[in-house]
Amino acid sequence: DVHRDGRHAASTKRIGLLHIEILQAGGWTRANMGDAFSAEDVFVMVVSDGCVAVTDTKYDCVAPAWKSDERRAFRIPVNDGAATLSLACFNERKREDWPIGRCAVALRAFAPNTLYDCWLPLVLSDTAGEKLANSCRALVAKEPLARQAAAHQTQAESRGAIRVRFRVDWTDGGVAACRSALA
Repeated sequence: DVHRDGRHAASTKRIGLLHIEILQAGGWTRANMGDAFSAEDVFVMVVSDGCVAVTDTKYDCVAPAWKSDERRAFRIPVNDGAATLSLACFNERKREDWPIGRCAVALRAFAPNTLYDCWLPLVLSDTAGEKLANSCRALVAKEPLARQAAAHQTQAESRGAIRVRFRVDWTDGGVAACRSALA
C-alpha cells in the first residue's frame, strides 16, 4: 500500500529498496493531546523518495504496537541516493488529524543490506523542552511507554519515540548514496 508520485519516479532509475516496519510508538506527554476522555487514535505516515505509506490506526492507545497481521510493513523503491526517510505520528481525528511528532533520517547514513531495529525520538515544534526530553530519554528507558512522559520532570514536553525495523538494499552496494554526500 505504498503510493508513489509518478512524476518523481519517471525521472530516475531505481538504485535501492527500503524495507521498513513500524513496530511501536509512545512515551509522549498527554498535555494538549486529544480529549480528556480517551487516549489517542494513532497512525504513522512513512514518506521517502516520492512515496507515502500509512499504517493501520491503533484506536484508544497511548503506547501503540502494531501486530504482524496489521498494515505496518512497506517496501519503498529508492531512486535518489540523498533520499530521506521521514516518519510522522498522528492522532486520527474526524475533521483534522493532529500531529504527535515526527523524525527524519538520511538513508545514506545506513550501511547497505544491514537490518536496523531502533527507537527514533520524535519532535513537533523543536522546542528546548522537546530537546531536553529527547536528550534525557535514558532516564525513563525502563518505564512502560504509556508512563514515560510522566516518569521524570525532564519528559514534560516529550513527543515520544517510534520503534522501527528497516534496511536499505542498494543495487550498487551504496555507491550512489555515498556519492550523494559529496555532491
